[in-house]
Amino acid sequence: MSTARQTQNALTAGPARRPGPAAPGPAVPGRIADWRAKNGYNVRVVRWRVNRKVFWLVFVALSLMADWALPLVWGLLATFPILAVSWWVAYRSGWF
Repeated sequence: MSTARQTQNALTAGPARRPGPAAPGPAVPGRIADWRAKNGYNVRVVRWRVNRKVFWLVFVALSLMADWALPLVWGLLATFPILAVSWWVAYRSGWF
């Protein structure tokens, strides 16, 4: 590098900057995904846990209502449709 260019770079460089904290960028999906991957956060596992909890919550709630409102035999027979409805709400409806 020539001496003239070195002098020009030294004159136009300005004062020396101290490194400070990096300004946070916008929260874009790529950065969020990188953060989740770095911190061991797996969205599929969390969604699976939520779906499982919703399934059991809906199943127990509907079963208790059927046991309270229906006779014993009808309550037992209502378990199969309740199972299907609970599965649909938790896994297929897309609500959770």
